[in-house]
Amino acid sequence: DGLHNVSGSPPEQLIQVHGQLGLYRCCNESCSHSNSSTIRYSEEYIASLSTFNYAVDTGKPRRCKPSPKQKEIAVSQTKWKRIPTCPLCDSPTMPLTLMFDEDYESHKFYQIKKAEAWLEKSKLIL
Repeated sequence: DGLHNVSGSPPEQLIQVHGQLGLYRCCNESCSHSNSSTIRYSEEYIASLSTFNYAVDTGKPRRCKPSPKQKEIAVSQTKWKRIPTCPLCDSPTMPLTLMFDEDYESHKFYQIKKAEAWLEKSKLIL
């Protein structure tokens, strides 16, 4: 939900083991963007792939940036013209989030070993 970013938590004390919205990875397993590096697209690029437009579709002018929840709703209502492609190999990409058929070792980004080490050292988990 992105709230950890605005909470003031130091980034070095955070591991997003289930992935991160806004980052993508390549579906081509032989591409480096598949398991060792990530892709971050500009909002303009993502907007060019879809038919959704906040100002047009809501009928109201935008005076501020949409909240994460508004963006989530917008994405669920978006009709995609085409899917994002990898800048290295032009294969389709997918959000960098842990899928049900994957394990935590599927991408270096998940940092599961670091998370396990932190858990072993912890005295309290909330």
